[in-house]
Amino acid sequence: MQKPAKTKTPIHSIIAQRWSPRVFSSQVVEEDSITALLEAARWSSSAFNEQPWRFMVGKKGEETWTKILETLVEWNQQWAKTAPLLVLNIAKLNFTHNNE
Repeated sequence: MQKPAKTKTPIHSIIAQRWSPRVFSSQVVEEDSITALLEAARWSSSAFNEQPWRFMVGKKGEETWTKILETLVEWNQQWAKTAPLLVLNIAKLNFTHNNE
């Protein structure tokens, strides 16, 4: 099923054309693609250049993938278990410079 995203600003075609209600491809995600996505996230702007995010990346078959899957509620585990890659986004809630 094709259901491209309708956006005001053009986005990468891979993202615009990806649509699926909780169904993932079993295609392995190449290391270069993972690195490029994480690098793009790293360059995202943040207040005070705090960059309050961290990412845990797990490839299916690795212990990290299993640990990330186990953090999900059972309903989400049912569909996430087919993903070849799971990414957990972790964010600090307070700024370091003023603790707000």
